[in-house]
Amino acid sequence: MEAQTLRVSVVGFGDVGATLAYLLINSHDVNIHLNIMDPSPLIEGRLLDMAHALALDHRHIITLNDKNALQQADFIFMAAGYRNAPGASRLSVAKQNIGLTREIFTGLKWASNPMVVVLTNPVEIVCHHLHVVSGIPSRQIAGTGTLLDSVRLAYYLAQSLNVKPKDVEAWILGEHGASMVPVFSQTKVNGIPVHEFPLVTRQLLDKCMEETLQAANTIRRTQGSTYYGVAQCASQVFHAIRKDQPIRVPLSVAVDEQHMHMLRCNPNLFISLPVTVDRNGWTLHGDFNLTREETEGLKRSAQVIAGYL
Repeated sequence: MEAQTLRVSVVGFGDVGATLAYLLINSHDVNIHLNIMDPSPLIEGRLLDMAHALALDHRHIITLNDKNALQQADFIFMAAGYRNAPGASRLSVAKQNIGLTREIFTGLKWASNPMVVVLTNPVEIVCHHLHVVSGIPSRQIAGTGTLLDSVRLAYYLAQSLNVKPKDVEAWILGEHGASMVPVFSQTKVNGIPVHEFPLVTRQLLDKCMEETLQAANTIRRTQGSTYYGVAQCASQVFHAIRKDQPIRVPLSVAVDEQHMHMLRCNPNLFISLPVTVDRNGWTLHGDFNLTREETEGLKRSAQVIAGYL
């Protein structure tokens, strides 16, 4: 059976974009025409290094700054952006990254119907502006959002409860930032609701959540930025779609009418909500039950995001 061929553009070839690109070209059951969009001369060595790696695998092709390839892409990953200072809010770079997004995506003519995954922070704000300036339908755009935060929470819960991270189903919704909302009512350990799991206390949950909130700062004490985790999240979304292997995760997506009323927000607000990812992209869950406290937290998070649009 002939391998599938996909046209993929990664916008931004810094730590995040390069890590993601490397994960993608290590896919062994697909041919990837990889187009890197980044005008910086500082990426030349990194690009050459990756081209050497590709010489060991003849399936993939790599190009640089091919506008036509971008406009014909099946998948676009937005990873370009300014990083926030250590300890500063991701929202602190909203203005710069809105401007960069508009600069990159204004005036493009799409020859395809790309699925767009945004990794750039603040992810909800960038998703919104990318949709507005690109003309790509909002249903085809999603941000990694609180998927990474949920993975981090699962890690810290697993560490505290002496289980494997894969045995923890953790959920965080809302902003990928300070107003994120832990959804412990839907969090499970070995299939057991977390509040019913032995040794779990409110103090333990609060501790794990605080570690999650501080995770990026903890990493950046000894590393310039965080990139492995978010790149792996984006890669997981990519493979779930192309292989049609459904996953149920939180992603930053445009609210539907049901969530618009629930959150009392405007259309085209992007916020992390539970979705199923499969060959059709991502589909919102309408039956994800939250407590009153969690719902109120999600409303507050939506207000924070709306304040930057």
